[in-house]
Amino acid sequence: MRSLKLSIVSLGLFAGISTSAAAQQATFEGTGGFLTGSYVGFNWANAYVENPFIGYGSLPTGMRTVVSGTNVLLNGGGQALSISSASQFNLNSGTFGAAWTNGLTMNVKGYNGGALLYDKNFSLNWNVAQNLSLNLHGVDNVVFSSFGGTVDPSFAWDSNQSFVADNLNFGENDYRVLVDEGDFGVSVSVVPEPMTVSLMAAGLLVLGGVQSRRRRTAQAK
Repeated sequence: MRSLKLSIVSLGLFAGISTSAAAQQATFEGTGGFLTGSYVGFNWANAYVENPFIGYGSLPTGMRTVVSGTNVLLNGGGQALSISSASQFNLNSGTFGAAWTNGLTMNVKGYNGGALLYDKNFSLNWNVAQNLSLNLHGVDNVVFSSFGGTVDPSFAWDSNQSFVADNLNFGENDYRVLVDEGDFGVSVSVVPEPMTVSLMAAGLLVLGGVQSRRRRTAQAK
């Protein structure tokens, strides 16, 4: 009987997590210049894509940030760059470097409905790429800005404070629920898509009903 109850609970829980949050990656291949309209499902502003191998020949600017293919993303003219969507999303990570500057500060702000949720700073250099964990969850707008640092003498002729990025990793907003059912020895961490939350709620109701029945049975004895 106990294993039957466990099976019922498991069925109720996992019916809501048959699919996991979809992940997307922006590699910026197959495009160039300023991104307009939608790209990989997001809206971009002041997002400039180029091939640094063509644009700058043998100069290492941006090349060390290329992870896949040949293209990279820059914030045009060193000005703010934004990524937005009508629905919430996660921006998990990416590879970043400075275009021209040592000690460049890249600031990342994450918003939801106009409310500031995240405000993070990262230090970048032009001669090294960093894989950064951004961990921006449940946002609908992300704004990158960059400032400060010292322009490397090799690049004094092009001294704006741009950063370079490649392979930005996105995911749909997830809902994390931890179920710890001590009587059954079950600990389940689930990450359903938003559309499965109602099914998850039904599974939790089943769990509550089973617990209530077990308590009543124990008291009757």
